[in-house]
Amino acid sequence: YYRHTSDGAGGLVPERAPPARRRKYVAIDGRVFGGLSLCQKDFYHQGQVMRLTIAWLATVARLTDRIIILPRVVLDYHLYFPWTHLDLKTLDEAGVEWRETNFPSNPRSWLNATHPFESVARTALYPNGEMYAQVGDDGRVHKWNMPFESPDTIDAYLAAHTEGSGPPGLSDAELLLVNPWFIKLGYSGSIINRANRKSGLRGAEALLFALLYTFRWCGKTLVLERPAHTAMIHHDCYGQGAIADELRDYKGRV
Repeated sequence: YYRHTSDGAGGLVPERAPPARRRKYVAIDGRVFGGLSLCQKDFYHQGQVMRLTIAWLATVARLTDRIIILPRVVLDYHLYFPWTHLDLKTLDEAGVEWRETNFPSNPRSWLNATHPFESVARTALYPNGEMYAQVGDDGRVHKWNMPFESPDTIDAYLAAHTEGSGPPGLSDAELLLVNPWFIKLGYSGSIINRANRKSGLRGAEALLFALLYTFRWCGKTLVLERPAHTAMIHHDCYGQGAIADELRDYKGRV
């Protein structure tokens, strides 16, 4: 059994025995090349959207007891690793477990010779409040609707991922693929503005904002000159990050 060092050194190290509890993972879904695209409309070159999406993955991980698989980022003609921009030390300090981007393609971490994971489920939340879940061998799709303006919509979506609340098999899936299609530039500005109000945020949104505020970053966005095929270990941001640009002037509660 192998695990990531999670200390900025990179690589896999052997464990003497598998962990006592079964490990479950969460990763991004619904984007190009299985990554987080900053090429599509509403996401074009939006570092702010990338940062909030990573904070969202961390929120899902915390509330569903999962480990993040760091997404690859698609920007213009290249793929990028988020660790050149994201300070992974702040994930460690926030108690968010993570795995490297290429973890699912490493056969040493696979369930067996043909399958990386024992089971997979997919969910999505859209800006109009539509929620979808696809789980089970038959690929059945479940759908719910709530007004997205309701502060309870995100809580209801995440509750479906907990044991006994959602479709059978969803909470137990070894890999959960989530598509937070609602996270666009408008939502990023909205959550910061609402956090600044006296009433503040509540529920999952409060955790989402707290993690976004906690995480640190190197630079305003990804360094375009460091695509995945040229990124080196000394390009990482571990222990060197600063607060996100969009939060530098934030004076509200966290």
